[in-house]
Amino acid sequence: MSKVTIFGPSHKFESGISHYTSRLGRALSKDHTVHYCLFRDLLPRFLFPGKKRVSLFSDYFSPQPYTPIDWWNIVSYIASILKANRSDSIIFEWWTGAVGLQYIIAALLLRRKTTILEYHECIDTSEDRLLFSGMYSRCCLKVLSRLVSAGVFHSDWELDSTERCYRPRVSFVIPHGVYDGHGGVTEHPKIPTYARFNVLFFGLVREYKGVGNLIEAFRRVAQPHWRLWIVGEEWDTIDIPDDDRIRRIHGYVDETALQSHFDRAHVVVLPYTRASQSGVSFIAMGKGLPIIASDVGGLGESLQEYDGAWLVQPGNVEEIMESLCTVEESFNEVYPADVPDKFKWGNIAKKWREIL
Repeated sequence: MSKVTIFGPSHKFESGISHYTSRLGRALSKDHTVHYCLFRDLLPRFLFPGKKRVSLFSDYFSPQPYTPIDWWNIVSYIASILKANRSDSIIFEWWTGAVGLQYIIAALLLRRKTTILEYHECIDTSEDRLLFSGMYSRCCLKVLSRLVSAGVFHSDWELDSTERCYRPRVSFVIPHGVYDGHGGVTEHPKIPTYARFNVLFFGLVREYKGVGNLIEAFRRVAQPHWRLWIVGEEWDTIDIPDDDRIRRIHGYVDETALQSHFDRAHVVVLPYTRASQSGVSFIAMGKGLPIIASDVGGLGESLQEYDGAWLVQPGNVEEIMESLCTVEESFNEVYPADVPDKFKWGNIAKKWREIL
C-alpha cells in the first residue's frame, strides 16, 4: 500500500478547507496509508482576519493525528519534511499565499516524490486586494507550479481561467467532494402556506458574496412567514435593515450550530458576484437542500448537474426573488435532491488513484 502525505490547514483554523483536507484523506485511506502535515500556527495572529477566534481552537480538536507545523518553529517544519519524505506522494492544499514559501521549500526538498498541488482558489480575495500580499502570493504560486509534478483543479472553468504561468505543465480536473459529515438529509415537514420558510445565507460575510442583493430580493417578496438567516463572521461591513424577518447571527459557527442551521433551512442562497467554488454548496448538497446560486465561475458549473439547483445571473435581484418563490412552491417535490455521482467520495478517490 503506497503512502500519501497531505499538507494543509489544521482544525485550529477550522473551515471548509480544513474539513476538506480531512475528508480527502479519509477517502484516500482505503487504498493508501495517509498522513497529514498541518499548519497549526499559520502566521502571526495579528495578520489573520479571523484572529479573534483562532485562540478558541487547538490541535486537540483535530479529527486525526498529524505532524504540526508552526510558522515560528523551524523544528516543526523539519519534522514535517522528514515525515513526508517517507511517503510516495505529496499533496499540497493551496488556499492562501501564507503557506507559499513553506510549500516551495517542501517541493524542492521532496522533488523526487510525486508532488501534487490542489487549487482551492488561485489568489485569495483578501490577499489580492493588498499590494504586497497579492504580489507575494502570485510569486509563490508561479514558482510552486513549476516545482510540483501536477496540479488538480475542481472544475474545467477553474483550470481554463487560471493563467498558464500559475498552473503546472500537467493538470487534472477532479471535482470537490460533497461534505457528508453533517448529519445527512433531515426530515422537513411539508410546507403549508402558513408555515415558516427559512432562507439561509451561510459563511463569511464578504461584499463579493452578494448579501446585499439577497436582502433586497428577500424584502421585495414581503412574505410574513419567511425568515432570512444570515449566519457567519463579518469580514466586510454589510448593512442589515431593521426587519423582524431577518435574523443575523454574527461570529464563528461550530459544527453543532452549523448542523442546526442547515437542518432548519429550506433553501441555501449563494448570491456571489464572483466565485471559483463554494464549500457551502457542498454542505447543502450533502443534505439534499435546494440551492439558489449565481451562475459564476466553477460554482455554476458544479451545480448544473444538481437537480435541486436554481442558477441566477450575478447581481440580478429579480431572478433571486423569483427563484425564492419557486423553491417555496416546489419544495415538497424537490427535497431531498440526490447528490450527483461525480461529487461522491468513492468516485473522487478513483480519480485520485489514477494520478497518485
